Amino acid sequence: MSFQPDFILEYAHYLKNHFESQGHQNIEIYVESHVTLNGRRGTTYVDPSVNLVEEKESFRHKTWIIPFNDDIKGI
Repeated sequence: MSFQPDFILEYAHYLKNHFESQGHQNIEIYVESHVTLNGRRGTTYVDPSVNLVEEKESFRHKTWIIPFNDDIKGI
């Protein structure tokens, strides 16, 4: 799940629903997720300042995913 943003968002909404069913209110869920690519150092993948409860699932660009800004060198 750590590298699949649709699963991360789905789980955040699952947690929100779970805690709401227990009577909790004003639920906020933030994620600290790091990924690596081809031996590079880990980099932040999900913006930790975004409350994922407020994000909706769609095919649109997800602004809460931090772009990979590294040169990929190859053949």
